[in-house]
Amino acid sequence: MTLDMFTGGLVATNAYLIENEGTTLLIDAPAGVFQWLEEKNIQPDHLLLTHQHYDHVEDAHRFKGPTYAFSPYSSELTIVDLARSWGMPVDVPEYQISTLLENESTLQLGPFSFELLHVPGHSPDSLVFHLPQSGLAFVGDTLFSGGIGRTDLPGGNHSLLKKGIKEKLLSLPPETKIFPGHGLSTSPAIESALF
Repeated sequence: MTLDMFTGGLVATNAYLIENEGTTLLIDAPAGVFQWLEEKNIQPDHLLLTHQHYDHVEDAHRFKGPTYAFSPYSSELTIVDLARSWGMPVDVPEYQISTLLENESTLQLGPFSFELLHVPGHSPDSLVFHLPQSGLAFVGDTLFSGGIGRTDLPGGNHSLLKKGIKEKLLSLPPETKIFPGHGLSTSPAIESALF
């Protein structure tokens, strides 16, 4: 399996490109990611969204293949109006979610067998894509290296996020490589010191 990372957009949001046995997945779609993919001459087979805040979906409309998320598209989830009220020049053209994962606990895409972990608190639709066999977890903005996602945005809940992190992320094998939506990777072993 290969893994590559792109960081782009106004708030330096991470996207992850993973490939195995001819199946290529993109996790999150910050601004600029599809130009990066075009330069690499790569067309992902599937797009997975950890949540739908604007910085993770600015390029989602450019993807015409299957797109997976916890909830349907909504402007409330993208918080575009809020970001614009802060003076940020945000534009998120509407995109389509082809497969809803709200009631799913697993997702099989080619050779990838994901465990799906719903960890609300940063956003109501926050979803972690865990690959147990590879020891990888793509956690969006739930947990960072040295911190947790902000909980003062619409739908945020600090106690709910901390509970979800403790029960679902810090309980993963200690050496699991955690890839967040911003910043550097970390692990449950490192982040357990925060709690």
